[in-house]
Amino acid sequence: MSTPRVILQELPSGRILDWAVPLREADVTAALSGPGGLAGALPEGYVLPVREWGAALWVEDSGTFHGGGIVTTVEHQDRSIRVGCVGLTGYAQDMPWLAKREDLIKVDPLNIVRKIWAHLQGQQGGNLHLTVDDTTSTVRVGEEEGEVEFTTSEGEEVRFEVGPFRLNPIDTQDLAKTIDDLAADTPFDYRVRTFWEGDAIRHRLELGYPHLGIRRTGLQLDTRTNLIVLPTLGFNDEDYASEVLMIGAGEGRKAVTAHVPSTPERLRRVAVLADKSIRTKNAATRAAREELSQRTFEGTVSSVVVVDSPAAPLAEIAPGDTVRLTGPLATGAQLDHWVRVVEMTRALDDFDRAELTVIPA
Repeated sequence: MSTPRVILQELPSGRILDWAVPLREADVTAALSGPGGLAGALPEGYVLPVREWGAALWVEDSGTFHGGGIVTTVEHQDRSIRVGCVGLTGYAQDMPWLAKREDLIKVDPLNIVRKIWAHLQGQQGGNLHLTVDDTTSTVRVGEEEGEVEFTTSEGEEVRFEVGPFRLNPIDTQDLAKTIDDLAADTPFDYRVRTFWEGDAIRHRLELGYPHLGIRRTGLQLDTRTNLIVLPTLGFNDEDYASEVLMIGAGEGRKAVTAHVPSTPERLRRVAVLADKSIRTKNAATRAAREELSQRTFEGTVSSVVVVDSPAAPLAEIAPGDTVRLTGPLATGAQLDHWVRVVEMTRALDDFDRAELTVIPA
């Protein structure tokens, strides 16, 4: 596989300044529901303007973009210039809502995402040429002001206040966090796709409800063929649990709770988790079951290093996809799991291999 080129773009004008930036020791990361980014070093004496928040670097090969982002750090170290970039969705981090206050009632969370990006890009100097999918969900957030009271099946009384979903400078000072909170609660996934539109670089924020990515039944990651480093298999000492107790909205005995047990083949362990955004018993039970499925997995693999091969062409794997992980380990353990790719990192000078961050599927 050829080494991709790095393109330097001026922001916010979008003008291309350099079609072949000599970025060295560089890694590019594509992420699911996160910004990803690019980091590397420029040689001493590179004269074109690579300025924080005034430029972007993009990794491209034969018309296909593999990531990159907005330059956020430029450090002069010895005889090189270290550069760090954050993917486009990182632009929303620590950015407040400064438009007219909105109190939203029964609104689709994905419409809020579109509203946020329209606000950010509608300001002078804020246009990233990012369009947002028109995907919708069946979830609605925001209610009329009021107080909810009910008694749980265990006879406990629960009371908490509800109200609109608010967008204003006081309650909304980090729009990236607002989007990530909505993504976790709805749930939905997002990722950025960068592409050519004529001779201009454009971007699309893909939204997936409830998920992005596909199950790659024709691909396989195997320790005998395309995994060049045997992955580590095991539990973090705090991960395993045979039961989950989820505590939602409310305080003390009035809190919404859900207890989801399993029939353990090992010693009983209970994970206690709190999420005050959960306001119903059904939502708490659903969250507890999802957590339990992660914690009863027979050991976890968190990352794999894979080489480009017919069994798993890197060009066909994207964050969000689910791939089968198989093969023996040196210890005698046998892998046979479906895993979901949430991040892909590739070194530009060794682009035929990638480190995949994965979670149990």
